[in-house]
Amino acid sequence: TVVTAYFTLDRSKHATKDYLKWMSNFLSMQEAMVIFATPDMGETIMSFREHALNRTLVVNTTLEDFLMVKKYGWDFWGKQWAK
Repeated sequence: TVVTAYFTLDRSKHATKDYLKWMSNFLSMQEAMVIFATPDMGETIMSFREHALNRTLVVNTTLEDFLMVKKYGWDFWGKQWAK
């Protein structure tokens, strides 16, 4: 099982359309997948996984829900991103 995540960020190194192109390729794999993403991305992700719906679980969440964001906060992660 492959575990991955997709979240749209305010600042990113690439355009959203680039990530969607890469996602379409990555999500075309046959393997079972668990994908963490915001609820607005669910339909897009499932459209890329139409060939494997029975092996796909999308977990609707936000970055704020992750333990590492709760533990360290956005200031810490902003400094990490800037490095």
